[in-house]
Amino acid sequence: MPAMDPDYPDDIGFLNRKLLPTAASCGNHPLTDVSGPTSTIDGTPANSYKYCIPRNSNECVNGSALGQIYVNCPGLIVGGLGETPAQPYGCNGNGLVGSTQLGVGNDVCIHNAAAYIQNISQFSTNPPGGADFTGFTRRALVSDVGRIRMSPGFDNARLLPYNSWLLCGNWWSDLQTASAWMAFMPPATSTDGENRATFQRQTLSVPGMTNYAHAIMKFGYLEYGAPDALNCTTRADACVANQMTVPTTGPPFVFASEVTPPHLPPGSRARRRPGA
Repeated sequence: MPAMDPDYPDDIGFLNRKLLPTAASCGNHPLTDVSGPTSTIDGTPANSYKYCIPRNSNECVNGSALGQIYVNCPGLIVGGLGETPAQPYGCNGNGLVGSTQLGVGNDVCIHNAAAYIQNISQFSTNPPGGADFTGFTRRALVSDVGRIRMSPGFDNARLLPYNSWLLCGNWWSDLQTASAWMAFMPPATSTDGENRATFQRQTLSVPGMTNYAHAIMKFGYLEYGAPDALNCTTRADACVANQMTVPTTGPPFVFASEVTPPHLPPGSRARRRPGA
């Protein structure tokens, strides 16, 4: 899949790697991202259910190029719904219920992940101001709704009287049955006022320094590795912010592998990933 814009090597096909998380699966198995400056992947069992997306030549495998995606998907079925001679390894059906093999067949699906995916979420039908364009009234309630790509995309939940418990479906967790599950409703909470349609700001002070023009900051999230890794995406590459304001166009931040010490390349922009 060619990059949409050579100026933004993290936009590959319909993927926007610096803006949204990547959802990747092999049949009903989630895939682990091993991308990074020193990444490697091959077809051996040690790399089963992994994928790698190079943003520079020779990442993932020798000879790799921008716009390619490498996947180790055991038992891959070639051909099916939606494939073409140029793309024989496409995603059967769609990313919700999906493949002709009821999720057990090993096709490959890679796409942008939504903010609320594979869970039951709660939102207000009467938010302050009449509309909620920033997600401040929404929260995730239950995440265990079944196996990926084997859960109906339009499934729903029902509250019991007095709103104490909710009933929801659990689809094929054991690959054998679909069940009705109950979940305790957590108490309602006040909204925090965070705008979840943009990036969260953090104010930092740099003590003990004088006569400097600017500073850059590495940042990351615990769910993407050890604290000292400072990864803000599934790519094993620390994230760097270098601006006080959030740009409206261009890449939202730069990876450490893009930085030329001691300064960033001209025209670099930075911002933070939206809050969950």
